[in-house]
Amino acid sequence: MKKYLFVIIVLLGLSRIEVAGAASGNWPKPEILNLVPEKVFIPTPFDSNKDVEILITGKFMNSCFRAGKATAQVDSERKIIYVNNQVYFYESSWCLQVIQSYFHTINLGPLSPGDYQIVTWDNQGLEHVFGRFSVFLAQE
Repeated sequence: MKKYLFVIIVLLGLSRIEVAGAASGNWPKPEILNLVPEKVFIPTPFDSNKDVEILITGKFMNSCFRAGKATAQVDSERKIIYVNNQVYFYESSWCLQVIQSYFHTINLGPLSPGDYQIVTWDNQGLEHVFGRFSVFLAQE
């Protein structure tokens, strides 16, 4: 009996349906937030002939958060990579208090030689620097 009760509670928590909205078919809209990743992994070394990839990872504290898109823009002149890590937050949902990990691999393509810096920003627009790496000139 306890096992079935637990399954029912879990299903209700994951449904994300407002009681009033369920009858009318209205699903709650998520709020899109910029989340600073917990870690950014930079598998180096890179040369100018190969695609550069970075991995971002982090944790959500409850089931009201879902991973969104992770994108990056490269400023080739200033050698800065701006990472945008979007998450969906379902405020009007029943949330399970569980820790959920997420990760995204972002392909930056080939980059010109130089020293690059990875920057991301939070919901308040504050920049967070995550690391630096070098791209070397490819040897022929």
